[in-house]
Amino acid sequence: MEFSEINDCDRYCFENVRQLARVSTSSNPNWKRDLLQAIDRVRSDAEWQTYLRELYDVHLKFCLLGDEKREELSRDADPHNVTPREIAIDDKYDAKFKEVQATLQTLYYRQADLQRRFGANPFAFQFSIVQTSRIQNANCAQQRSPRYTPNDADDP
Repeated sequence: MEFSEINDCDRYCFENVRQLARVSTSSNPNWKRDLLQAIDRVRSDAEWQTYLRELYDVHLKFCLLGDEKREELSRDADPHNVTPREIAIDDKYDAKFKEVQATLQTLYYRQADLQRRFGANPFAFQFSIVQTSRIQNANCAQQRSPRYTPNDADDP
């Protein structure tokens, strides 16, 4: 997922936000316009957008650490036996993941305060939840570069 997609809201998203907000379409004939205004309000809130960027960056950091760990394990681990080197790699990355997890926890504490500004508008509040869910549930991009081991026949 690209960061720019976090503010997108197609027809499926639009209807999903309406349902999450539990707004009856029969009691509010202008619900579509109200929803669109609420989404625009969330999109234009600079402090919220900064928060989303920080949350997205932490998600990318988790992805990067996972890639680095897999690469290091594929390079240094014995596929047939657990070795002291493999355990050292696990320990090294466990510490790094804990650091990023602490950063993420700090962000989550801020999230509730920031979302309170949208609390009076169920559409805006639910769209902010959709945005954070998109980041939290985003898959990490697959590493595209080929991996070579020292035993590759093509190695010079």
